[in-house]
Amino acid sequence: YLAEDVDLTHHPFCWAFDQKKHVSTVTYEQSAYLHLSFDFNVDPVTAIASQYINDEIRILSEFRLQNSNIHELCDRILTTYPTAVYMVTGDASGRARSALTQGNINYYTVIKQKLKLNDAQMKVPSVNPAISDSQVLCNSILSHRTVKINPSCTYLIDDLKYVEVNDTGDIDKTKDKHRSHLLDCWRYLLNTFHKGMIKIQ
Repeated sequence: YLAEDVDLTHHPFCWAFDQKKHVSTVTYEQSAYLHLSFDFNVDPVTAIASQYINDEIRILSEFRLQNSNIHELCDRILTTYPTAVYMVTGDASGRARSALTQGNINYYTVIKQKLKLNDAQMKVPSVNPAISDSQVLCNSILSHRTVKINPSCTYLIDDLKYVEVNDTGDIDKTKDKHRSHLLDCWRYLLNTFHKGMIKIQ
């Protein structure tokens, strides 16, 4: 009764995000590349799927699997987009060998094998972008380019609304450990595929 949805975020990472402006229904188009951006956690493992069409960044869907692994995540992506031509980026730490993958190989080797990709489809940076640079890029893109995010991407939307930076400028992961994973996918996506849109000072 008399409840009101009040945004109590004091230092939002994505201060330029506007749900009314940026959230709207978009559909997958077979003729365009499907950009996948991954973030690797013990739990959950996450990814977002997007396309760049008619000068629009379109976030089609998010994947957030708990108690799972990179093999199952790739299977879910293949089920959702079985005929897509993929382009892959994500967390640079996924290049390291990991006991969390079968055979102690790195995450991107699994992704490349499962999705049947060639080297040209792997656009993984050697290091992750600095948080400060990411924040400038994310807000510049949201302010100056056309971004459409499907309403079904509820975890990404939540991250864009509520993830904060702390006093040192880092992403504050202490308030809610379940947040920021999809935001990381978003940061990596923009850094790899859309950084050239905006001149970072």
